[in-house]
Order: sequence, then structure tokens, then C-alpha cells
Amino acid sequence: MPRKQMGLLSRIFVLIAVSSAATAEDLRTSSFRITDYGARSDASINSTVAIQKAIDSAHAAGGGIVLFPPGKYLSGTLELRSGVELRLEAGAVLLASRNPADYTATGMDKAPVFINGTGLRDVAITGRGIIDGQAEHVWEDDGKVDGFITAETEIARSAGVEMKRAHVVKPNPCLLALSGCEGVLIEDVAFLRSPFWGVHLGLCKRVIVRGVRIESSLEMGVNSDGLDIDSCQDVRVSGCTISTGDDAICLKTTKQSGGAPCEDIIVTGCTLVSTSCAIKLGTESHGDFRRIVISDCIIRDSNRGIGIIVRDGANVSDVLFSNLVIECNRKHYNWWGDGDPFRFVVLKRTPESRVGSIRNVIVSNVIARGQGTSVIAGFPGEESVSGITLRGLHLTMEAERTTDKRATSGLILSDLKDVTMDDLRVTWDPARGVEPRWTSALAVERVADLRQFNCRLPSPPSLELPPLPDKP
Repeated sequence: MPRKQMGLLSRIFVLIAVSSAATAEDLRTSSFRITDYGARSDASINSTVAIQKAIDSAHAAGGGIVLFPPGKYLSGTLELRSGVELRLEAGAVLLASRNPADYTATGMDKAPVFINGTGLRDVAITGRGIIDGQAEHVWEDDGKVDGFITAETEIARSAGVEMKRAHVVKPNPCLLALSGCEGVLIEDVAFLRSPFWGVHLGLCKRVIVRGVRIESSLEMGVNSDGLDIDSCQDVRVSGCTISTGDDAICLKTTKQSGGAPCEDIIVTGCTLVSTSCAIKLGTESHGDFRRIVISDCIIRDSNRGIGIIVRDGANVSDVLFSNLVIECNRKHYNWWGDGDPFRFVVLKRTPESRVGSIRNVIVSNVIARGQGTSVIAGFPGEESVSGITLRGLHLTMEAERTTDKRATSGLILSDLKDVTMDDLRVTWDPARGVEPRWTSALAVERVADLRQFNCRLPSPPSLELPPLPDKP
């Protein structure tokens, strides 16, 4: 072939390649406005079919942005598709229907799902808009006693606390549930008033959650976790503001996820409020947890600060909590937590459950104020917890606001091995009074290889002896 023709063909191939790349880029950035598919900005009109058409059209085109312009849009279950981004503009509100018949997908605990996605790749939910679960609750008798807090419930009953609590009114959808997805971005959007878990990520990989706001009622929002990271890998959570009834951020490995591990997780720069635990690993712990970093977060007005609760035989290893400011306050008796800054424990859910483990955990540079006793405890008779380091932990204890008192010591260590405490300080603040049940700053039972450096562990004010009288 003549050289001139070869040069011409080469230029044609280059033009075709550039044109194809541009077409692919256009598809990725193409917008599919839901109002063009019949969605109505009217909270009384169900726009599920129209919104789903926009999602399906974006997917069929090879990917694109499904755009929610300002307005209020009512919907039932929406099925997300690969390559699709849901973008809610500022002023856009996506309302979850209050009609149970509008939900076609179910998730954890058989709860319905509002936005659902299974086995997807490269999906996103972004924008300055709002996804509103429209949760409703009633205040009624407690009903069946929660077996995990039987002792706490009896303390409340003995103290004369009314045995009532909040119950959710069905339907109780999870606002977003993604399972087995890879390449997920959730950015800037707000998830409000969820009747169940706000965001549930199960068996997902390569996830970024950035600048997200999640809020549910702190008094009534039972089971309304903020962000649940379930058997996921390579997850980055940053700059989020989460204020929820129940756990704010919860890492778990559920039976439904097949006991797959939860690993390579980073949570940083978040502000958290929780009526239960602000950041927790467990209690569902059927698979292992490893390589977890929680740093540079502020925890306010929470029933528990940070927790590792192993009940189902999991092994937790290589976890770092660093640069945290924690404020805890006791909540109503039915919530899990004692106003305690942290609790790391190994338990058995049933007599048949395996005994798990907690190893190589560092708590570093933490300022904490609370009303409940912090605990690190292994399973009695088992070497289940070892390699614990508390470094630069400053813990302030104050009196409980509630009548059903629980706190005793500042910190209890039991059934542990290989524990290092460096610059651990306990301070007793009597501004709200002194608790008669306070006994010690640190209580130690069956701990091997305990090392203490530069620790300040004064007795509580209730145990301080009066000064000796002056000699005559």
C-alpha cells in the first residue's frame, strides 16, 4: 500500500478512536431529567414509574446522570442500575412513600428498601438534595425485654422508670441498600428521617462516602442506624455529619452476608451523634474485622462513644482509634450504652456461639467525657483479648443525669493479656454531684502483662478520706 494511503488510514483510525472516546464520555455525562419522563413535583403524586424510566434509560444508554431538579417527588422502591448516578440538585427532595404496597424490594430483617441495588458497578448518589424517609413513631409499652440489656432494664424498673419506649410505624424502609456492588460514590446528599437503617452497604468494594448528612430522631429513631458497612472491603468515609437514633456508623459482618470479612476501612473527619454507639464494630460479627482506622472525629452527646462488640465468633484485629474527642450522655434505658466513652468486649450470643477475639487495638490521643464505666473485657476462661494499647487517653467522669444509676469505676479491665497504658488520666468532675456507686478510677481483674506508664488514676470524690484533724 502506498505510504500516502497508509498515512490517511492512520489519521482515519485516530479520528474514529477520538470520536468513540468522545461518544463514551458524552454517555457518561448525559443527563436524564426525571421530569422529562413524567415525574411530578407534587408530594401527593407517586412518581415511581417515571423515575424508574429515567434510571433505566440512563443505563440503556451506557450510563448517565439521572437528574432530580428542585421540588418534592414521592416514590416507592427504585432499582438503581450500573453506570447510573442519581443527582439530587439543591432543593430536590425524594420522599419515601408511606404506602407499604409501594415497596417491591426487601433487605435486612425483611425491612423494605427505598433505593435498592444488587451486583452493580460504578454507581453514585450525589448532590445537595434530600432523601426523606418520612418516619413515623409511637410511644408505647416496651413489650418484649431486649435480652442484650436485661440487667439495665431491671435497674431502670427498680428505679421507677416508666417501661415505655418508641416503636416505628410501618412501613419502615431502609433508605439505601446496596449489595455486592463495586465502585460506589455517595457524596453530599442528605438522608433524613429514616424509619430503619439509613444507608446499608453489604459485600461492597471500592466505596467512597463523602460529605454526607444522615439524621434521624434521637428520641424516637429506633433501629435507624446511620451508615452500616457490612462485610465490605476498601471503604473510605470522610467529612460526614451523622446524628441518629441507634448507631451512627456501624461496621458489621452479618449472617446474611455469609460471614465475609469487613476490612480496609477508613473513617475520618466526621461529626457524630448517637443515641446508641457513635462508631461500632459488631454486634453482628459472623465474619472477621481487620485493618480498620477511625481518626480525627468528633463524637457529641452519644450514649456510647466507640465500641467493639463481638458476639458471633469473629476475630477483630489491627484497629486504630486516634485523635478523637468524645462526649457521652446517658440516654433512656432501652438504648444500648451507658454513657460510656468506649466498650470492647467478647461475648457469646447463644451458648452455642463461638468465642471470638480482639487483638492489636490502639486507642491514641483521645479526650473523652462520660457518665458510664468504660470496659475492656475478654471472655472468662479464654485468651480472647490481647495487645491493647491505651495511649494519651484522658477520661473525665461526671455524675449520671438519670435516676437508674449504672456507673461504678472509670475503667474496668478484665480477662485480658498484654495491655499497655501510657499517659492514661482519669478525672472526676463533681460539678453535677458525686455518685455513691463510684469505686475507683481503674478496676483490674485477671489481666496478664499489664504495663503502666505516666498514668494518673485518682480515687473518686466519694472515696476520698477526710483530712486528719490538726494536732492540739
